[in-house]
Amino acid sequence: MAALFRNWGAVRWIRLGLAGALLMAGITSGDTIAYAASVFFALQAVFNFGCCASACTTDSDAAKPPDGANIVYEEVK
Repeated sequence: MAALFRNWGAVRWIRLGLAGALLMAGITSGDTIAYAASVFFALQAVFNFGCCASACTTDSDAAKPPDGANIVYEEVK
């Protein structure tokens, strides 16, 4: 169980909290939409996927340049 919560960022905790809040809202009001949204956010938190088909991935390692890469910045006026 401890391995499940390893390497969780703030966004995953927010999604899990939102899933819990929506679950409570669904229980108190009996709203099907709240249950569906709760399941959606819980799945996002547990499996660490962003939008649809990894369009907005949550992997921060993909944005890092490879070792030894020269980054060139150009000023645009």
